[in-house]
Order: sequence, then C-alpha cells, then structure tokens
Amino acid sequence: MDIVDRLARLRELDTDFTVFGADEHEYRNSPMSEAEVEEFERWITLADADP
Repeated sequence: MDIVDRLARLRELDTDFTVFGADEHEYRNSPMSEAEVEEFERWITLADADP
C-alpha cells in the first residue's frame, strides 16, 4: 500500500478529521516542488544551528 492509498483509507476512517492535525491537511497529498524542498532544508538547517 503506497502513501496515496493510505491517505485515502485515512480519509475514509476519519471523516470528521478528529486526529490531531488532520483538520489542516485533510489527508491530502500535496507534493512539494524541488525549490520548496530546498528552501525547507535551508530553513531546518538554520533552525538546528541556533543555540
């Protein structure tokens, strides 16, 4: 079962989006572009460097 199938199954099981965070993403797959991934990686690296 791949991630798309798992998300579909979770949407079926949690129709009211009661699991923490589900109300935000609603079990939808929204892939990031390569530029978005690179931006996130730069951000997370900077966040890890802060004391």
